[in-house]
Amino acid sequence: HTYIIVGKVNLAKTNSAMNTVQVLDELPFWRNKAGYVNKTRTGIFLYDEIKNQLTPLMSSEFNLSCYTVSNSYIYFAGETYSNKPINRQNIYSYNIHTKQITCTDLSSSLNISYMEALQDSILLMATDEKTYGIHQNPDFYQFNIGQKNIKPFVRYGESIGSSVVSDVRYGSSVPVHSYKDKTYFISTLRNRACLRSVDQKGNITTCIDQDGSVDGFDVSENQIFFTGLFGSQLQELYVCDKESGAIEQISHFNDDAFKDKYVAKCEKFTFQGATTDIDGWVLKPIGYDESKSYPAIFAIHGGPKVTYGEVFNHEMQYYAGLGYFVFYCNPEGSDGRGNAFADIRGKYGTLDYESLMSCVTNVLTMYPSIDSNRIAVIGGSYGGFMTNWIIGHTKRFACAITQRSISNWISFYGTSDIGPVFTKDQLASDIYEGSDKLWWHSPLKYASKVATPTLFIHAENDYRCPISEGIQFYSALINRKIPVRMCCFKGENHELSRSGRPLSRELRLKEISDWIEHYTK
Repeated sequence: HTYIIVGKVNLAKTNSAMNTVQVLDELPFWRNKAGYVNKTRTGIFLYDEIKNQLTPLMSSEFNLSCYTVSNSYIYFAGETYSNKPINRQNIYSYNIHTKQITCTDLSSSLNISYMEALQDSILLMATDEKTYGIHQNPDFYQFNIGQKNIKPFVRYGESIGSSVVSDVRYGSSVPVHSYKDKTYFISTLRNRACLRSVDQKGNITTCIDQDGSVDGFDVSENQIFFTGLFGSQLQELYVCDKESGAIEQISHFNDDAFKDKYVAKCEKFTFQGATTDIDGWVLKPIGYDESKSYPAIFAIHGGPKVTYGEVFNHEMQYYAGLGYFVFYCNPEGSDGRGNAFADIRGKYGTLDYESLMSCVTNVLTMYPSIDSNRIAVIGGSYGGFMTNWIIGHTKRFACAITQRSISNWISFYGTSDIGPVFTKDQLASDIYEGSDKLWWHSPLKYASKVATPTLFIHAENDYRCPISEGIQFYSALINRKIPVRMCCFKGENHELSRSGRPLSRELRLKEISDWIEHYTK
């Protein structure tokens, strides 16, 4: 009759003034989708159903990272802070019978993402962030229950979870589950999200590996059930036979969605980027006729540590259905190819820009039906930063659409919910000793060189890339009499294009398509 409850706790003392004044004394003080999070923690509690009593396991300033249960113990990781977190956790064990808590001090060495119980040990997925910073992929560690010590288990270095970009998901699933003597986990490899397992000897096995994305799963004795995006379809439920590896689709919720609809095939190509080979894709327009000339849209993903893959993206298909070529790629900084490939710290706007421009050149060579004078560039978040950067460094695009973007790393540092940590890590600099470097990497510095008609899309409640980032660049361009338009979406946040209200998403697409049509058709 006792349950583990995990939930948000606000430590601020409430009074009537709270309706008028928001007091800030922590970092981060707000978070995208959550609003103000000052003095907010994720707590872990025990709920006694008989007594209707909720008991916290830790002090109010403790912030939970993850937990698991083994026999009569609850194991959990977290940190206690009063000003700002360092994102390094200790491991705690709670004895259900004695109600005693034991702490294993890791000396602030690991950022722990997931933990799973396996017989006499706890498997941790964690990173020390020493080599590649906050984007460093996790490795596997073992926490010995008896000895209460931790040691490296498997040096993995690949991404955990699916970072394959799509705008048709809603909700999420935990990417890690243990079953008997194995821990199963989703991992992004190149441009697909696979399912893998690790056993108690450290052997890693790939269980499900096909183009697309495993989004969520559960495991039974002989089968693996999973949801995913495969074959240009919307999400469906699948089952995989453990022994044979055979996969069967067992739901058909969305069969009618594409009836009498054009769905463009992802045509993959590989080209030489700034440092290595880069994957890209092209979608042909509806009614494609190779003897005709077509406008095109070049899309740039966010992150930057995510990846495009061969999954259904509504926005891309929408543009193809309007008669545009659509193309995109995974430049340096993207996920799925290990730590070194994703590491562009201090290099934003350099080698990634070079690879993106190389993508355009290669696509124009491979698809001569594309009119090089009628190409639009579009991107959001990091892709918005790159769009801002691109139009300040080239005039080759007919128009641009920059969304939830970054224009000024100095202001981003102090206003974004991830600003101080992300900026210092990813730009290899900060406002105290490296403001010149932050400004050099800021698209706003190059606003005087912009000649491209630009549409700005921003959400008023975006705390990841605050609306002030878009406003600064918009103001600079309109002051120079560049054709611009800015759409500020009320009540929406950084996730507008993926999980915004249906009407907002519809209006967003209309604004974008109208802008592109005006300058390319």
